[in-house]
Amino acid sequence: MSQATNFDGAQLLCLSNLIQQSVKDVLGEYEKIGSSIPSLESIAPGPFDKVEQTTSALRQAVRVIQSACHQLSLSVSDPGLTMLSVRFIKMKSHKQY
Repeated sequence: MSQATNFDGAQLLCLSNLIQQSVKDVLGEYEKIGSSIPSLESIAPGPFDKVEQTTSALRQAVRVIQSACHQLSLSVSDPGLTMLSVRFIKMKSHKQY
């Protein structure tokens, strides 16, 4: 049986730093085109809504944010509850209508 690995939290701080830097990168990409990030309430099209309009730097920053947020969330979550949530989502997605 394997043992859980303990760490001093440095990994969590690294993940939060990755998120923070990548958010700055996203803001920089919007600044380059003279635009601000659309608000969550906005239904108007944004400057990067279409894949062909995005830059490689923006796509990379978004991937890092998504990955680091997911890893950070799983790192601080209860493993048992995480497994139950994943199982529930799988069961729900296979439900016949």
